[in-house]
Amino acid sequence: MATGDGGAPAHDNHYVPQFLLRRWSLDGNTLFARRLLVSNAGVPEWRERSLRGLAFQSDLYTTPAPGAVADEFERWVSSSFEAPASKAIDKVVLGERLMREDWQSLSRLFALQDLRTPASFFAQMERWDRELPGVIEATTKRAIQELEDARKTGRPLRTPAGQNHFSKVFEVSVERSSDPGGEAFVRTGVTLGRRFWLASIRHLLTGAAEVLTEHKWTVAEPADRGEWPLTDHPALKLNYYGPGKYDFGGGWGVRRTDLMMPLTPRHLLMTEVGKDAGRKVVLTQEQTDRVRRFLVERAHRWVFTSRQLDWVVGVRPRLVDAEQFEREAEMWARWDEDQTEAEMS
Repeated sequence: MATGDGGAPAHDNHYVPQFLLRRWSLDGNTLFARRLLVSNAGVPEWRERSLRGLAFQSDLYTTPAPGAVADEFERWVSSSFEAPASKAIDKVVLGERLMREDWQSLSRLFALQDLRTPASFFAQMERWDRELPGVIEATTKRAIQELEDARKTGRPLRTPAGQNHFSKVFEVSVERSSDPGGEAFVRTGVTLGRRFWLASIRHLLTGAAEVLTEHKWTVAEPADRGEWPLTDHPALKLNYYGPGKYDFGGGWGVRRTDLMMPLTPRHLLMTEVGKDAGRKVVLTQEQTDRVRRFLVERAHRWVFTSRQLDWVVGVRPRLVDAEQFEREAEMWARWDEDQTEAEMS
């Protein structure tokens, strides 16, 4: 849901949409949740919790820019990604035939869930810290070279057609020397945080993510009466090399990467890039156990199920750490204030 009563901006941003969480609820209001980081060992392994209080963070996606709609991002993903995917999942549950546009909607939901979670934010921050300085330096040098070439040849600079998603994220300034004929210095800066994250999500969802719509997706059911668990980072990009040898660093368009995400307790969207397994399969018990383990291992801080599942506890022991628990709680309590201050400074 993108707006509050009377069209007021939504500030409780669900990074796993409620329509998806509701698929695991037996009463339409609650489900079982297991927290993977707890303050003490006395915290119950499972708790039955309200859907509204799960998988959300206040102002995770809000925009503090003057004149902007605070929950513009939330409204956009709700109408363009969540609504079409929800209809496609309804058809999956009813056993109806999915058309090409339905598969495309499900693949775009996969992309959204791969990008919008806190787990993704932290992973992207690490990558940006490592790679962005070199990208900025190379881009700035190229821009300076184009400027010098244009000055020497007298030809006008090429003007980009319109703005892109990063236009308002990077700050560029030119400092000229006071000496006649002196050098000018170009300074480029960017604040790594929420605004850059949202720009990158928009950039990928309207560009690179379209490769996902060309894959041959299937819906996999678990063996017997098994259940696919849902987590706070439900989209997996699995590189599987053999028993006990795998990682979650696969790519959207990389051949042999296994992409998977639960749609309901009985339906798993999946594909092996470059392969067509048919539109519907039922996995063996061994395959079911293996995939369920992958889903739980990839979780960040939460696992959600329709009932208490003992095997989840064995696969993913909780981390009991009071100090880390408090640090994370304080970070999220200050999230909007810290991000807004950084973005507006």
